[in-house]
Amino acid sequence: MDCKKIGLGVVLTTMALSVSATPQTINTMAPDTLDLDQGPGYYIWNNESSPSEWRVRWRADDLSAPSIVDWFGSLTFRNANLDHDSVQKISFETGGAYPDLLNHDPNDPTSVIDQWDGTQALKWNAYTNNSGGYDGFDFTLDGYTELLAFSLGSSLFGTSSDDFYQLTENNSDANAAPAQGIFIGEDYLAPDVLVNTRFGKTYQEFEVLVPEPGTLALLGMGLIGLGAARRRQSA
Repeated sequence: MDCKKIGLGVVLTTMALSVSATPQTINTMAPDTLDLDQGPGYYIWNNESSPSEWRVRWRADDLSAPSIVDWFGSLTFRNANLDHDSVQKISFETGGAYPDLLNHDPNDPTSVIDQWDGTQALKWNAYTNNSGGYDGFDFTLDGYTELLAFSLGSSLFGTSSDDFYQLTENNSDANAAPAQGIFIGEDYLAPDVLVNTRFGKTYQEFEVLVPEPGTLALLGMGLIGLGAARRRQSA
């Protein structure tokens, strides 16, 4: 058995898959058009035919939900590789009693999970009703991004028995729990999240690890090293 190759494979694979402390999910891809049929909440995915293209949608099509639902939150990008020109609002209403706002000012730290050097953010405040329809936005990553951090808020998310989802506030990674009303990728996965309440608003927070090309190369080398060592051992 070639211990050096096994060691190299383990080290490289571990480096490639290393994560930070906030709960993370990496299985995010889905067809460009995804059915938003899992109930009220957020739907997040990236286009399987063009993985740098991302979609975020939210809906509250449930008559047991409040008649007007408030959606708010932020999405931060490590390495600042957001293509600003690609940001497109979907079904946003900019007038009337409940206008929808989308801001991607990198200098405003409001509702940001972590503050990184070079971080840019998308922030939103929007409204839907419980009789159908959805809002959201699209964006494209310009080059690679190591980490996307989501802080998803809604008036559906809260800690009292009167809220649509009854969430327990978690302030440490040891208390991370499966999300409520968050659906990721084609399999509609519920990521592990931290639940925090700030200024009377409840957020579910998690990160998505997006390997850069160099990291993918390291991962490939690590897996190749492990495979070569196993073949030699079985020979």
